[in-house]
Amino acid sequence: MLTARELILGNTNIATAPDIYQKVAKTIADPTKNGEDLAAVINLDAGLAARILSLANSAFYSFMTTITSVSHAVSILGMNEINNLVITTVIINRFSKTANQLIPMSEFWSLSVKCALYSRILAKQHKKASKFSTLYICGLQHRIGLIIIYSELPELAQSAILLRKGKGISEADAQKEVLGFNYADVGGELALQWSLPEVIQVTLQNHINPELMTTSATESSIVCLARKLSEIDASDSEQLAEFEAANKALWGLAELNASCLGEVIEEVEESYLETYRMIYQG
Repeated sequence: MLTARELILGNTNIATAPDIYQKVAKTIADPTKNGEDLAAVINLDAGLAARILSLANSAFYSFMTTITSVSHAVSILGMNEINNLVITTVIINRFSKTANQLIPMSEFWSLSVKCALYSRILAKQHKKASKFSTLYICGLQHRIGLIIIYSELPELAQSAILLRKGKGISEADAQKEVLGFNYADVGGELALQWSLPEVIQVTLQNHINPELMTTSATESSIVCLARKLSEIDASDSEQLAEFEAANKALWGLAELNASCLGEVIEEVEESYLETYRMIYQG
C-alpha cells in the first residue's frame, strides 16, 4: 500500500522545496550572514520581495510606519519572522492553483486563512507567546495534505469522502481507512521533505489528535482549536456554544483560558478579509 512519504516523493514538483526558500534557509542558518545578506537573497525574487512587503504592511502587523524595502522589513521583523513570511509565500505560490475536482480553491484558502489567523491570535494569548511564532504557518498549511491527496489520488479521496458521509466520521479517519494515511500525515511529510522547522513538521502531523502527543503538544492543541474554530460560523451562538462545550479539555492542553475566545474571534474577523485577499488571488 502507498505511504504518505511515497505520495510526496512520487512528485518532484511537490517533494522539492522552491530554490528561493532553500537559499533563504541556508542564509539564515549561516552564522556569518546578517540581515542585509538575507535581504539580498530575497530581492533575487521580485515576486517574493513584493509579497513580503505587502504582508509586512498589512493589518497582520499593523505597523505605524510604512515598510519600504526588504532590508527595512528584516530590520523591523527579524530574520526568523522573515523566514516565516518566506515559508508562507512559497506555500501559497506552490499550491494556490493546484487543480482538483473536490473542493473549490477559494473555499480551501478561506478555511486555511481562518485557521492561520486563529492559530496566531490564540498563540498570542499564551504566557509563552514568543515561542509560538510559527503557528500562523501551521494553521495556514494544516490542510495542505488534503489538496495533495485530492489532486494526486482523486478517486481514493472521493471514496474517503463517501465513507465519511456514510459512517458519520471525520474525513481524516475515513482517509486512514481508505488510504492507510490521512491529510495530516501528508502535510507532515511535506514539511519534513522541505526541511521546514521541526515544530511545523510535528504540528502539521499531529494537530488532529494533540492529546496523544508528547512533543509540541501545546502547539498542536492550539492549531487543533484554530482548525475547529475555522470550521464553524463563530457569529452563530448555537454553533459557538457547541464548540465551547465540546472542547473544554482542549483548552487545557493548549494551556489557554477559554475566556479569551470573544476577543480572539473579534480580532480574526477584523483581519480576515484583508489577509484572505492577500493570500488567495485566484
